[in-house]
Amino acid sequence: MSSRRTNSGLITILQGHFKGLDDPPYPRYSNANVSNPPTDAELDTIYGDAANAPHGFLGVVNDNGADTNVYLVMKIDGVWFYWAATVAV
Repeated sequence: MSSRRTNSGLITILQGHFKGLDDPPYPRYSNANVSNPPTDAELDTIYGDAANAPHGFLGVVNDNGADTNVYLVMKIDGVWFYWAATVAV
């Protein structure tokens, strides 16, 4: 009788490690029209309440899709933080 080795154990491990891969990719991107800078309420509208976002959540907001005001958004301890991006020259 021949022995056949499969990857099923490895696949199970990887599925557990990468749980949620079917969710939208990170960072999540938005073309929402926001204030300059975006408010907590606007970020809640885009991504949901920060208290419910996973730790280390990252998002990108391209204000109104204009490629002028772009923000990297992060959730830490239930609070939104943002950094304004500068166009590379």
